Amino acid sequence: MEALDIETGNDVLRGDCIVLFAFDVGQSVDLARAETMVVGFERLDRLVVRGAASTEIQAVPRPLRLRRVGEQLRLGERLRLGEQPRVGEQGLEVALDVWVYDFGGLSVAYRFTHAGPLATWIELATDVLASRELVQDARARVAALLASISSAIEKPDLSATLEDYVIFRFDPPSARGAAERWCDARAADLARLLRAEAGELSGQEVADALSSRVAFGTTDLAIVDWNAAVLFDSEPEELVAVLEFANLQLCELRFLDRQLDHALDQAYESLIRRVWRGVHLPGAFDRELARVSRHQVDAAVLYERVTNALKLYNDQYLARVYRQASTRLRLAEWSANILRKLETLDGIYQKIQDRAESRRMEALEWIIIVLIAISMVLPFLPGYGH
Repeated sequence: MEALDIETGNDVLRGDCIVLFAFDVGQSVDLARAETMVVGFERLDRLVVRGAASTEIQAVPRPLRLRRVGEQLRLGERLRLGEQPRVGEQGLEVALDVWVYDFGGLSVAYRFTHAGPLATWIELATDVLASRELVQDARARVAALLASISSAIEKPDLSATLEDYVIFRFDPPSARGAAERWCDARAADLARLLRAEAGELSGQEVADALSSRVAFGTTDLAIVDWNAAVLFDSEPEELVAVLEFANLQLCELRFLDRQLDHALDQAYESLIRRVWRGVHLPGAFDRELARVSRHQVDAAVLYERVTNALKLYNDQYLARVYRQASTRLRLAEWSANILRKLETLDGIYQKIQDRAESRRMEALEWIIIVLIAISMVLPFLPGYGH
């Protein structure tokens, strides 16, 4: 694409559609062991940051990155690709990327090319997000991968929690500033693309959808929304990695939020049941305390590993993109909600512990009373002291 035609609006956009799915697959993953067990995928090298060949996007530890090309994907007849349909008897040809993280997170990315006017890209966006077959295919592929590396995963379990995100990557124009000018001229349609809406959007919705823009050079541009992103970039791999991780963070935070809801329900039920069910022997609360403590530790460890896995100290551009993505995905709000629930769980733990201590003190007091009573009765017993 030599240049974008701002005047006519009949421009042909060439690029890729990248559909991301994020899952939680277990408590932790031994990445070195999993790498030796994976079959049918190409192992990708480190991801180098633009303009800094000696550095890379740092995830601690570095995730296992896999790729498989030439995959055939059947999505039914709903998926249309504008002027260049690629859905035939064999299906849609896609490249499949997989990221596996040590904290039990896994992302799958479907990548396929397309060229056509912006209207065809909007049709593609609405069709992709409405495709149940794509979600089912992602789950099936993740389940198959887990079956091959399950022994490298602690407590393997493909959770029901899923997060999707779509990235539209366009070839950048050659003219300086053309991408931003074109986006300004086609703002209404770009907003429909980002929100996957076939109908017209209000001015407020358009302004909100396009509010998060980040640019590195004079010909590229990144527009980050909560559901999708538009990238004008010829080398988007590091941007895709950052957006992929942000989407995975959202998935893990949602998963952790559900786990904490379940833990709180159990802890509250245990507290109420134990408190109001009559007399208890010392140690009656030990099982509840152990369960609540385990939930606390598991949740705190997962939260810490998820929120501190990505390091972007060496590249301010990627850091800005990540900040925009985390803002649009409301990661800070999810984090605050999780921390609040961890505090609530800690409060319940303290109440159960206080109740357990109270029971122990009561038992000790009764023992002392009984011993005193025995010592008072013994002198009056026949034969005592003789």
